[in-house]
Amino acid sequence: MSEQQRHVGRSTPRIEDEHLVTGRGRWVENLPVDGALHLAVVRSPIAHARLERVDVAPARDVPGVVAAYAARDLADVWHAPLPAGTVGDGPIPDHWPLATDRVRHVGDPVAVVVATSAAAAVDAAEHVDVDYEPLPALPDIDAALGADTLIHEGIEDNVAFRFEGEPHGDIDAAFADADVTIERCYVQPRLIATSLEPRSVLAAPEPAGGLALYTSTQVPHRIRGYVATCLGLDEREVRVAAFDVGGGFGAKMNPYPEDLLCGALALKLSRPVRWTASRSEEMQTTNHGRGQVQRISVAARSDGTLLGLQADITADCGGYLMLMTAGTPMAARRMLPGCYRWPAFRFSATGVFTNATPTDAYRGAGRPEATFAVERAIDDLAAELGLDPAEVRRRNMPAPEEFPFTNVAGLTYDSGDYATALDRALATIAYDEVRAEQAARRRTDDRTLIGIGLCSYVEICGFGPGTPESGAVRIRADGRVEVSTGLGPSGQGTATSLAQVTADALGIEPAEVIVLHGDTAVVPTGTGTFGSRAMSVGGPAVHLTAVEVAEKARRIAGHLLEAAPEDVELRDGRLAIRGAPDTSIGWAQVATAAAKGKLPAGMPPGLDASMLYQPEGLTFPFGTHVCVVEVETDTGRVTIRRYVAVDDVGTVLNPALLDGQRHGGIAQGIAQALYEAAAYDDRGNLQTASLIDYLVPTAPDLPDYELDRTVTPSPHNPLGVKGAGEAGAIGAPPAVVNAVVDALRHLGVDDVEMPCTPERVWRAVHG
Repeated sequence: MSEQQRHVGRSTPRIEDEHLVTGRGRWVENLPVDGALHLAVVRSPIAHARLERVDVAPARDVPGVVAAYAARDLADVWHAPLPAGTVGDGPIPDHWPLATDRVRHVGDPVAVVVATSAAAAVDAAEHVDVDYEPLPALPDIDAALGADTLIHEGIEDNVAFRFEGEPHGDIDAAFADADVTIERCYVQPRLIATSLEPRSVLAAPEPAGGLALYTSTQVPHRIRGYVATCLGLDEREVRVAAFDVGGGFGAKMNPYPEDLLCGALALKLSRPVRWTASRSEEMQTTNHGRGQVQRISVAARSDGTLLGLQADITADCGGYLMLMTAGTPMAARRMLPGCYRWPAFRFSATGVFTNATPTDAYRGAGRPEATFAVERAIDDLAAELGLDPAEVRRRNMPAPEEFPFTNVAGLTYDSGDYATALDRALATIAYDEVRAEQAARRRTDDRTLIGIGLCSYVEICGFGPGTPESGAVRIRADGRVEVSTGLGPSGQGTATSLAQVTADALGIEPAEVIVLHGDTAVVPTGTGTFGSRAMSVGGPAVHLTAVEVAEKARRIAGHLLEAAPEDVELRDGRLAIRGAPDTSIGWAQVATAAAKGKLPAGMPPGLDASMLYQPEGLTFPFGTHVCVVEVETDTGRVTIRRYVAVDDVGTVLNPALLDGQRHGGIAQGIAQALYEAAAYDDRGNLQTASLIDYLVPTAPDLPDYELDRTVTPSPHNPLGVKGAGEAGAIGAPPAVVNAVVDALRHLGVDDVEMPCTPERVWRAVHG
């Protein structure tokens, strides 16, 4: 950092917002391109069927239609199917942009129409004639697992993957020697990412050859590679740009059929081709999140000391494997121990193909699922033992001096002070007073009951080892600073944070920093934004390059001012001699000297630096969330009375941006606990394919949040940042559900499945 650090740690206003609020945002849908054609996708209305015939000829006769294609018409275009991942050497069935032999979920693409207007394309799509031979629909895990009907031929029992982990510690002895054991089953409903901007693609042939693809994505550089592979192009022939992206939440990390279809048809027709999802298309075809059944067993002593944890996860994969379909449930494997000492642990997982939209990463991607399971189990264990759930947590947390702490699954947490976050949250909520009020209401048979829910969590972030991030800093001739990053922000305020880091390194104002991102033609190398890695991997990449530029500038300024480089200060936008502030030079002068070669001997021209940064290790944010609810037993209505979150995300770069991320994350977590779930009927029809049916909470549905934090910097990057984007979505679901169950436990209720709707709560009370 510079001699006068001023901006890191302050709530500097966002530099991204002026062009957005003045109508100058560059969204894919409003990018002006002359002569662009519009794509409409013909989608299966049936969850599972053989394709007997796809006749696109009638669509070609509709006015305005330029072309219409079925899978057979584009078979020679594809050089590879959509990319996907699995566990070990498990099978990965081909997933083509258009279905070839059968459809595997409602919304599966079967044909495309390209026309001169969006309306003409949609109208013509209605004329495509498709014959389906219906097959039994298997819309969920219970229907699909072990069924005689196979969703993918040759994949028996519809099992996408199986994982049987080796036990850590003596798990059998832990359960044999325990004073108490419990077994529970928790369900994670499917969730739908509802970004403000739905998926959108614009593909255009480049005048000099190759393809430009403008798309709403979190990972433009990765999309470039995937598109090149699928279309048989060299990466150098593909430009991917994502200028402004209106939300991602993990759902915009995959290449989708529409990306490839627009790209292929733009090249085939030598015309730009564009497509934007309708909201119902978005909800029906963009990857869903979560979708798990978690069977958890816990062994403990009578004083609450934890002895062993067993977890068996069954994951709903949907109709196809995407990039992280299998990886998301497997992410829980090393995070299920949570922030506790467990002497023994065993984990197994099964992925199941179903006739539903594929699942993949969704805010937190495995960590919310793992935290929910262990935090619900801790509360259930405390109830079984008659102990306070806060005390059971505190008793099993590692002390600060035990860090770096390796959990029972072999994952080493960088730094932490879990008990302090827990105690601060309990003090803020006035825990003992709320417990006393809860007891008083129970004594008077009050029909509105109080529940207190806790969640102490630790999560894994900073995905950098093996996935480095690029950063570059250049001083322009006018003295302004240009920062380039390989990150793919989607609303987090990334440019503001990077500007703050750069400004402090160079002794300037953030307003003097221009941040470039999202365009592979401008930033040639990058990884992207996911897993709360932006500031813990991308931030240090920019910081270190800015420091390098600062050192170069000191040498040049010293040369021009006839002073030693170590006597040059970076302050108030100038480079001055220490002790003689009137003897100074501006950044523009230094940049001009660097460009013209007026440099110290042996220094190359230019005033810039770039790097690929890879951190020393992963980061582990943590915290405790406490929720107080009131439950009306006559109606089942749940009202959140107070919500307290004490999070530790390491060094805080911008408190306002941090709190914004926490607000949004908690909102999504509360939504999962009380409101949202993707629901299918027994024929595989999505019943929640619009915002009329899929209940996304708005401000009146949510409480005020009481936010506090502790600061335990990570030793794994020079900024000490851990990551903040997913904490709220991890902490909120178990805190809220634990609160609901806590309110009702004395009535014999030990679980309410998410979302805890009034009907489900009422049935739990009166069942």
